[in-house]
Amino acid sequence: MMKKYLLIACCLIVAFSIAGQKKNRYGMEIEKRTDGTCKIKKQGEIEKIIDLSQVADLCVPYVYKPDKIQGSDYEKCTTKEYIFKDYGTYSLSMEVDIPSGMKGPFPFIIYVHGGSWISGGPSSFKNQSQYLASRGIAGIRITYTLQKNNGHFEQGLEEIDEAFRFTQAHAKEWNLDMKRFGYAGGSAGTPLSSYWAMKKEGCSLYIGCNGLYDLTEFPPAGNFPGKDRPYLRFIDSQEKAREMSSVYQIPKKNPPAVMVAHGTADTTIPYQQAVALCDAVAAKGGKINKLIYPYYVHAFFNKNASDKYEEITMEMYRFSKEIFKLK
Repeated sequence: MMKKYLLIACCLIVAFSIAGQKKNRYGMEIEKRTDGTCKIKKQGEIEKIIDLSQVADLCVPYVYKPDKIQGSDYEKCTTKEYIFKDYGTYSLSMEVDIPSGMKGPFPFIIYVHGGSWISGGPSSFKNQSQYLASRGIAGIRITYTLQKNNGHFEQGLEEIDEAFRFTQAHAKEWNLDMKRFGYAGGSAGTPLSSYWAMKKEGCSLYIGCNGLYDLTEFPPAGNFPGKDRPYLRFIDSQEKAREMSSVYQIPKKNPPAVMVAHGTADTTIPYQQAVALCDAVAAKGGKINKLIYPYYVHAFFNKNASDKYEEITMEMYRFSKEIFKLK
């Protein structure tokens, strides 16, 4: 009986703890105290790069409620699942969001997930991909070998290119337009996806959220990729790091249009990385859409993460529609 009561007590403590952990509209994790004040997770780190005393609504919890984007806005597409590479002990999958009830061939975006190279999969960017697909822009959501399977950066690049070739082989079946395509990535997926956006002939668009585009800075200004950097173990010189960094691989002529979304309170990857990529693309005559959000933290672009999810998703569509010249 005593064990039963202890178990109930523990469950109540955990439930109370979870209930006390919320996010404000900037994506910061907050914990309200009984005296009405609040504690911000990583507050010390954040205050090194931004003045939180200017944020009046720091302790106000935020809960996402659909406003301009409703459930039906994701439904005008069909999703297919594939394995595009099988290693035997594990495999790499993709999920393909194809517009339905519309005339193709469709432009498409290859989405590359984040997760610090230790987690993540094709479900990342599902909401954004299906929103765009329901408006005529197909989405290819892929994964790559993670650190748990001894993955490394150059392997990830090759796998993303294999996903492109797999897509190319199925272009007719999926009703895709191989002359109109782009890449998108979030966090750890941005150095991989942006590399191919700059190197792949014919790519006309890149979208990066909370992105890392210059691998030459070591130690990094933010917390990622960290000091050990096992995923980057074969990038062992400044010359190699420069070769793998998209900010140094921008085509001299007709670079892809670039949209970035980044928060100034991002302690994982500094927003200056996004600014540097945009400035480099603009210097070569490329079109840019630089969305820098004061006080927002890492991963704020995701659904339920902050109040900017709908705004950024809709802007991804608007910008892609313009670049792909959709009617």
